[in-house]
Amino acid sequence: MDASGWEYVLLQYEDGMFEVIIKDSSIASLDEDDRQVVAEIVLDGVLGEELRIQKIAGVDVVLEFSPQYENKSTNIKNLANHLKALIK
Repeated sequence: MDASGWEYVLLQYEDGMFEVIIKDSSIASLDEDDRQVVAEIVLDGVLGEELRIQKIAGVDVVLEFSPQYENKSTNIKNLANHLKALIK
């Protein structure tokens, strides 16, 4: 699975935890459970399993971002640096 074209939006909760909304149309053919598993595997690769478990409270996989997030997304390769900058 090539996730290099995936985009994400990172939302921070008041308790310091985060939700990641991931957009990727290449996994559209998978059912919802399989999309979730693939997303978590990719996040483990990008963030490491420990950081994902400690800081990511939710992962939402979408085919298109809702309009409020459309212009706020960035490439998945930036997620680790983005998250680390926010938790310092």
